[in-house]
Amino acid sequence: MPDPFKKLASTLESRFSRIATQAVSGLPAELGVITNAGLKLDSFKHEIPDYLVSEQLQTGLRVGDRVLAIPVNAGNYAVVVCRVVSRGG
Repeated sequence: MPDPFKKLASTLESRFSRIATQAVSGLPAELGVITNAGLKLDSFKHEIPDYLVSEQLQTGLRVGDRVLAIPVNAGNYAVVVCRVVSRGG
């Protein structure tokens, strides 16, 4: 009969390892797109209606613009730091 405590210990170890990795690595910047409803990050299926933008971008973003955003506050908010374009413009 398998030892239930070994399975519990293994599960806890895996979860703590994942949490420690996130704490050490931080949240990476992500690509996204500006939509009519807000900001849609490439790795997140929902649009973020309330997001922050750097001061330089306050009047310069349009629907369809590709942007670089940094998730903050445990991913509850995002800050758009710049618009990104292909190398050719």
